[in-house]
Amino acid sequence: MRTFSLFTLSLLVVGGCESDRSSGADIASGSRLHARYWVAPGGAELFADWYDTELAVPCSPQQPSDGPLRCVPISSTGASASAAGPGAPITVLYADAACTERIQQWRTGCEAPALITNQVSDTCGYHPVVHEVIGEVTPEELFGVDTVSGECRSVSTPMEGSVYLRLGDELPGSALVALQEQDAGGNGRLRRRLYRGEDGSLLLRDLYDARLEHGCSPMADADGQLRCLPHALASYSYADAQCQSVLAQWIQADAQCAVPDHAYARTGELVACTVLQRIFPLGAPDTDVTPYTLDYENSCVPSELPPGTEGTLYGWTAGPELTPDTFVSLGAQTEPGEGRLQRVLHQDPDGFVARIELWDSERQELCRPTLLTDGRTRCAPSARGLVRDTFADPQCGSPLPSTWVQRTDCLSADTTSYAVGKTDACPPESRLYEVGESLDSSPLYEFNVLGECTETLVSTLYTLGAEIPATAFVELTLEHR
Repeated sequence: MRTFSLFTLSLLVVGGCESDRSSGADIASGSRLHARYWVAPGGAELFADWYDTELAVPCSPQQPSDGPLRCVPISSTGASASAAGPGAPITVLYADAACTERIQQWRTGCEAPALITNQVSDTCGYHPVVHEVIGEVTPEELFGVDTVSGECRSVSTPMEGSVYLRLGDELPGSALVALQEQDAGGNGRLRRRLYRGEDGSLLLRDLYDARLEHGCSPMADADGQLRCLPHALASYSYADAQCQSVLAQWIQADAQCAVPDHAYARTGELVACTVLQRIFPLGAPDTDVTPYTLDYENSCVPSELPPGTEGTLYGWTAGPELTPDTFVSLGAQTEPGEGRLQRVLHQDPDGFVARIELWDSERQELCRPTLLTDGRTRCAPSARGLVRDTFADPQCGSPLPSTWVQRTDCLSADTTSYAVGKTDACPPESRLYEVGESLDSSPLYEFNVLGECTETLVSTLYTLGAEIPATAFVELTLEHR
């Protein structure tokens, strides 16, 4: 058995589908958990989230450290249905040198939530912990627990522009709705797996491919076709010195941690402007493996494992790549409707709906719920660029805002590209801009993390075009079902 000192992050692809009432999904509100939908004039609707009516917060299925799966409050914010807190917490700290008074950093000017959920790590992973917020505190010094020694020590002084919330008792799991997994029902190859809440609710777990006997998510396969691809362990390593045989790997930090039962690995490859997924079946896990990787010169070299958590490396050597016809293909069909927004249904040959998106028939583009500067959630297009605070001079005195646009060579001549900027509101609101001309011939400058004006390192930037008024997009309302 070979052991290593390293830290790796294994990604398991989950989700990627929309639950929906009229497309045949069997989700249903219960006495406490309610399904919420974004609804447009004319009736087009899109599933938003689950809402715990007793705690008055949105929630999602998560696994606590012990006991059953539960619908755990979401303490994050943004252009979504969830509004459990107006600012995402940054880190968990303590206000005293004994590390007994737990506090949470929060944005100044943002209303404090009633509950905060943190993901707490242990040797086998992360689990959610929910705390009540019982007020604000002004600490003179910040303390934290050393993850190596377990000792409480000073970590920093309070940040200017932040407030600190005092956290009360941990909310017991019994205060949250317990969920139980249900087997996939139906007769078709694609089915839905559900969670049944103790309040009678039915929540979507994932899609299930009955032939592969595995959960799956809509993704672009190696042939560019949208298919329901199996949940797979993301792989960036190889099992041989030629970097030909894909290797999936996982670290067992503690002998008490169960070794996961992975059946597939996936790799992503950018081809013709689309990230295509390649899927490989996995064999049994092995501890006698040496991972290889491609370096910056595309040479195959043994992986340099950074120092970190002590653990045992498990590797799954992949078999031959599975061909696209192994998986269920999904076609797109626009659902007729009375309003400006219409639903695009991605469905299999049997008519099973696996994903739903919204289409703006007036602007001729896909859109999604986004909180805009008028304080309303509207169906706005995804932005390929981010607004950058750049300047035309080395002293950073002449503002010339710009944007970097992802993969501009992939855009067709008739495709509109957008850039997005965020406001300081709570929660942050989005501004959308059209993308202007290239600034390749003009050096631009920006402030670095030290507050120094330096030439930007981004190679291709574009001017910002006109800001698009929020009223150009269809307003959505949030409704309980």
